[in-house]
Amino acid sequence: MASNLSYEYFDNAPIIISMIQFRYDKIEDLNFEQIIKDSKKLSNNFPNRKPQITRDIQIQGLETSIKVGDAETSGVLLSSSNEKKNLTINDKKFTLESREKYTGWDSFIKEAMELWDFFKEKLEVTKLSGISVRTINRFNLPMDLKSINDYFTSYIQSDTGTHKFSTFQFKYTSFDKDNSMLWNIGQALEKPISDKVPYFFDIDVLMNKEIPNTNEDILNGFTKIRDKKNYLFNDGITEKTKQLIR
Repeated sequence: MASNLSYEYFDNAPIIISMIQFRYDKIEDLNFEQIIKDSKKLSNNFPNRKPQITRDIQIQGLETSIKVGDAETSGVLLSSSNEKKNLTINDKKFTLESREKYTGWDSFIKEAMELWDFFKEKLEVTKLSGISVRTINRFNLPMDLKSINDYFTSYIQSDTGTHKFSTFQFKYTSFDKDNSMLWNIGQALEKPISDKVPYFFDIDVLMNKEIPNTNEDILNGFTKIRDKKNYLFNDGITEKTKQLIR
């Protein structure tokens, strides 16, 4: 499904981390060894493969003794040779994360869908319980930054003007009930590095509803999520910020 909405394309996309996730009801007795074996066919892109191990820790009531449970495989982690791209598969989620240079939505969703197509029959998933897309953006603001509202439409500042925040973090959540979507927005102003002031803009959009496990239905859902993500990004920055990434 193609989007009917269009937004400006930025040559210097500020995305430093991109994530896409498929969620499903818990798969009982998922064969992680078989997943690792099957994933060898993806060695060109994901040569590193390893199980994720967890241990339960139990505190015995009010006593000081602690009991550590047996090690259990809780998932599989596939990584690229430089470890900047990771695919995590467990009994509830299938997550692709990339820290490589973002080359655009089309290539990102294409890779995610190809990986899902490769594993979905092995996972025996007939429907999804939800999907999501998350992007973490980094902007390098000028050292002579005077007011954060010159660059972002949501911000924290002192109303009295008696002091200036040198660093801050905040997060908020909103939702669209009609489309079964919610989104978490996080922003953070960090300490200056060299002659720039790092500012992080984290957008996480989730669709929480049952989706048939067909490419058409999944892509329709991701298109709606992408449209919302793009709207939130463009609504959250000012023209002055856009000039930094053109």
